[in-house]
Amino acid sequence: MKKRHLWNLISGGLILSSLPLSVISCSNQDSEQQKDSSISNFVEKNDRISVIETNSSLNYDAIKDKKGIKIALINGSGNTLDKSFNQSHWEALIKLSEDTRKDDKNQIEITDINPGTTELTEVYNNALEENQKVWVLAGYNHSEKIKAYLKNEENVKKLNEKGVIIIAVDFQVGLESTSNFKNLYEVTFNINEAAYIVGNALSKAFAKTFPGQNNSDSRKSGVYGGGSGSDVVSFISGYLKGILKHNKSSETTNKINQIDQIALNAGYEAGDPNMNQVTIGMIDKKPKFVLPVVAGGVAIILDEIQKRNLNMYVIGVDVDQSKAYPQHKGKFATSIQKNIGQAVYDVINEFVFGIKNKSLESKASSTEYGSKHLHGNFSDKWVAYAPSTASNEKLRLAINNELEKTEKEFLKLSQDEKDFISNFKDSSNKEYSEESLSELVEALVKEINK
Repeated sequence: MKKRHLWNLISGGLILSSLPLSVISCSNQDSEQQKDSSISNFVEKNDRISVIETNSSLNYDAIKDKKGIKIALINGSGNTLDKSFNQSHWEALIKLSEDTRKDDKNQIEITDINPGTTELTEVYNNALEENQKVWVLAGYNHSEKIKAYLKNEENVKKLNEKGVIIIAVDFQVGLESTSNFKNLYEVTFNINEAAYIVGNALSKAFAKTFPGQNNSDSRKSGVYGGGSGSDVVSFISGYLKGILKHNKSSETTNKINQIDQIALNAGYEAGDPNMNQVTIGMIDKKPKFVLPVVAGGVAIILDEIQKRNLNMYVIGVDVDQSKAYPQHKGKFATSIQKNIGQAVYDVINEFVFGIKNKSLESKASSTEYGSKHLHGNFSDKWVAYAPSTASNEKLRLAINNELEKTEKEFLKLSQDEKDFISNFKDSSNKEYSEESLSELVEALVKEINK
């Protein structure tokens, strides 16, 4: 999903924090971390939103030849500590710093850059002048800016001379085939897979918890999105295909009722013109569980649920949003997650540090312009679901049980079945273009409600 969050609004200006981190450690992975008071953006372990599987081959001695390497997180918009998208990237860099630290000595130096009102082109120039060797670009807002930057031959010459590596996260740059810049890694996420597991598992959990014709209103699903692009519809189509799978194999009295009008114009922030209207419109239709693919706009529906004391559950997106909104924890059925922290950690390990025990090189596809594209899926642990924190204990246990069962069932699916989930196709195998994805959503809803 495009990186826009309610809590990401900050004042103008360029904010830059540099590490080394001050860490007390005995062993790299299990040491007690202590915050350096001079580092405002250090995230304590208990406050982290990312779960990152450590690379056992990574340590201080393993990257001696990289000593002093500078790695910069450059946010496309907003604040590093947003409890969501940006912070996931940052926690990966903190983890890399911790895993390569020994006796109060750091092998790497990490920096986070929040552009504020500073033009991204200027941010890139500053990173180049500061000899930042690795640029981690967080989110879609970089797309056009970095593409234009890399079209400039003088910029590319400087980048190549300094050996800069650029990691584009959650978007593809789409360079011209004539580009001479080759150290570009594009990281995207097959979120459709995790969304399918969630849609199917929730369908089964609500059907078992609220069975029978008299409980049909308690099996009502709602969906709305910030826009109609693939970044939003990837969540929605995967989710709807999960519900469709359940309904096709379920007794009529236990089917999920999908609200048939799905708004794809809500925006991504509380102040967006349509956000309140779309959110209130959804609440008035009284779904029992709802998927709002609206980034920080989820705060609006959470507040309305609390204000009206509704027995309604929300599905988070991007990260485990129950951690981002602890005061609303009991209203989260689950979350559909992009494990951005894991992906950034893995890519830097392999393509920057040269530690290849995840064999990403063999999974990467080379584009016509020389970049490497990595599209992570559920098996790679780059997409996932969060455990339910629903306040209704019976429902929470049912959801968590069905999530585990559905995961096992998903992993046994054939490649053709997984391709159907991942691609923008309906059950008739009709494929939809980027411009017609709203039609795909309509087609899936019709199939669900047959």
